[in-house]
Amino acid sequence: TWTVEGLLAHDLAVELSGKSAWKAANLFSKDWEFTTTFPLTIPKDSPLPDDKIVLATNANVKQQLTDQISASTKSIWIEIPEITDLDLIQALNDAAEKGREVHLILDQAEKSNTPKDKFPSKNITIRHYPSKPPLGMHIAIFDNSSFLFSSSTWTRYSFVANHEFSITVPSPLASAKLGDLFKQDWEKSTK
Repeated sequence: TWTVEGLLAHDLAVELSGKSAWKAANLFSKDWEFTTTFPLTIPKDSPLPDDKIVLATNANVKQQLTDQISASTKSIWIEIPEITDLDLIQALNDAAEKGREVHLILDQAEKSNTPKDKFPSKNITIRHYPSKPPLGMHIAIFDNSSFLFSSSTWTRYSFVANHEFSITVPSPLASAKLGDLFKQDWEKSTK
């Protein structure tokens, strides 16, 4: 969130420089025209290299998450204030039952919104990030080889009522760097 509190949150940003930047500009242009009735001039094609980044909006964000969770073979590391969407909770439980290591870092201030009893598998470990600064990240790292950034928490309301956005990045190098940050936050977080 681009508020004073939001800018002070524990968060990350991603700079898009390949074809996904052009795709994001097209999505923004449609939103801009819808809200202002003024079109933005975006080229019909892009000379930028294909970076293989998948963009998703609204319900497709949830579908991207579900697909990535289901496709994981080793680990799923998530850092987000809360998860209450029942389908995603079930997908995480299913992945854990298949032997995937599922680590969740949730915001301490949102602890009551994501009860541990929703995650009965012994392969799911939950920790809570201290609330100062508040946790602003919405990220999942899959098998340390790809990651997904989204614009919101993973609640039913976010996927049904809000206008949300995500990117799924198939990059082992970037995922490993994010994995290092995740491990640091894991150590700062409490059970």
